[in-house]
Amino acid sequence: MQNQLRRTHATELTDAELILFDIIATRGGTRRYFHPDVFPLQYNYPSHGFTPNDLSAALNRFEASGWATGSDFIDRHSKSDREISITDAGARLWESERQPDWSRLVMEWYGRSRPNTERHRVSVLGHSHAICQRFFDVSCECGFFDYDLGPVVSRMANRKLIYWRPVQPVYLISGWLNSWHGRADWEHFQRERVWWRFADEIGTLWELPSADG
Repeated sequence: MQNQLRRTHATELTDAELILFDIIATRGGTRRYFHPDVFPLQYNYPSHGFTPNDLSAALNRFEASGWATGSDFIDRHSKSDREISITDAGARLWESERQPDWSRLVMEWYGRSRPNTERHRVSVLGHSHAICQRFFDVSCECGFFDYDLGPVVSRMANRKLIYWRPVQPVYLISGWLNSWHGRADWEHFQRERVWWRFADEIGTLWELPSADG
């Protein structure tokens, strides 16, 4: 990803620390998933570049500064781990760097499959119905979604889309895809992109107006 460094520089966070904050703010997680060997694969995101010791020190500093919080737990493999989540102060810090337009955020979730086939359901969620629809349409156009004009469900409900954000209207568009093996034209996808799914895409949309309404 090439957009990770587009930031306001409103804080003294390093680029590596901001990458950590991108995931803490948008996903949360556990320290095990932030390990340098795991982080890029777990979150489909650029490497933060920290060594394990430096990573632990950075996360400890985030908590000591009141930007993040966590709690210890034992995972299913009987190993100790610690949850990571953002605080109000941390959210303000992160938003001052990324300046996210929440109306252009989309998330996609992949649900149940039909027996003995690769057909499965995809659901697109966001705060703007128009942005959700555009993401769905472009994903079909470019081959990211292997979709053949079956029925599409559209819904709206009040809920949290990001765990620390307030309850707001969230729109859903959902349909059945034919397979898991779409061949996407990523140049077309990026050319038409007016949404963000990953925090390092936010800065590419700064010049666009809010999609609210």
